[in-house]
Amino acid sequence: MKTIKIYTDGSCDINKRGVQNKGGWSAIIQFEKLEKEFSGQEKNTTNNRMELIACIKALEMLNYSIAKDCQIEVYSDSSYLVNSFEKRWIQGWFKKKKKIINSDLWEILYSFYLKYKIKFIHVKGHSGIVLNERVDQLANQQLYL
Repeated sequence: MKTIKIYTDGSCDINKRGVQNKGGWSAIIQFEKLEKEFSGQEKNTTNNRMELIACIKALEMLNYSIAKDCQIEVYSDSSYLVNSFEKRWIQGWFKKKKKIINSDLWEILYSFYLKYKIKFIHVKGHSGIVLNERVDQLANQQLYL
């Protein structure tokens, strides 16, 4: 089975929603010999929202006819993102119909999780992992654009 690797990161200059702030997100997708990087920004957000949006944006970029037959590995330094899937918290939230922060984004992510074969892998931030360092740099650059 072929593998699609996705590295994601989010950042925020003031980590409090509702104040005048700016957040950045970025992702890098690797498939076979191809690599694509992209990033963006939002206002009045939080770091956690940027982490989730980075993952959503990357998954939205995938071509379904190719991705449906691939293993997708999402690498993130966000425990919030990774643990929600790998520790199956998200399934519990939806099963219990529990109200959760960022539910709009979790619903989108969960639909991708059900659609594709996704494994979330936690990487330690700022530990020299080249592509994780790159998405960190791209996300932080968005704060100054």
